[in-house]
Amino acid sequence: MLINRSGWKVTSLYGFVEEHGTVVFRRGGQELEMNWYPASGYAERRTDRLGVGPATSVQVDRWPADLFQYFAGDFAVLVRPRDGVFVEMRTSGNWSRKDLDRLSQTLSGWMRGRGWRRFRRRWSRRWGSRAAAVLADVPLPPGFDVAALEDIGVSDAYQFGMGVMSRVGCGWIAEWQRARVSGDEAAVRRAADVLRGSHGWRVLRELDRAGDWPEVFWGYADEVAAGTLRAGYSQGLGCA
Repeated sequence: MLINRSGWKVTSLYGFVEEHGTVVFRRGGQELEMNWYPASGYAERRTDRLGVGPATSVQVDRWPADLFQYFAGDFAVLVRPRDGVFVEMRTSGNWSRKDLDRLSQTLSGWMRGRGWRRFRRRWSRRWGSRAAAVLADVPLPPGFDVAALEDIGVSDAYQFGMGVMSRVGCGWIAEWQRARVSGDEAAVRRAADVLRGSHGWRVLRELDRAGDWPEVFWGYADEVAAGTLRAGYSQGLGCA
């Protein structure tokens, strides 16, 4: 769904290729987060929200929904399943019930099919330049497909950087493992040297200022550089 009022901008969008995802809209001091999920999870989510308090019946885009209020200015709206998904909206910032009711009347365009693909293209068309910026000082593992990064499907800078670097790290670890099995000592040293140098990569240093994921990356990188690698790295780095 889109907010059909001036002044609202999309500040974050991710989950293009997943069964769930998020779009965040902001205007001034108000923020509205929309999360979509498979319809199969609706009943459980509604039961959980009923623990907050009674549901108030409302409509969003002429479709039935339930409103829950956590405390003053903090609302959740659970839109009933449609086309195999359901949406939950959550307010953040300076909201009143009147603000939310007024905005709900202007939400429109339950996107699917061609409309959703157009929206995806609009918010992902910059992925090429963003990927180039992320990878500016990062050596790429053999056979790395930069074009495949488009399917990461996020606009959030932290999530995008993490997604790109996950694939880079997994690629270098796979190369290190291949080289060890085949006895290619030069390739083993190359992969280990590259991962050892990851502490200096700009994107990881920037991500480290905003979260803890680079510490996980560097932990596995240091193990490879030392000639070992603990089990579970694939899950830790998000390798496919």
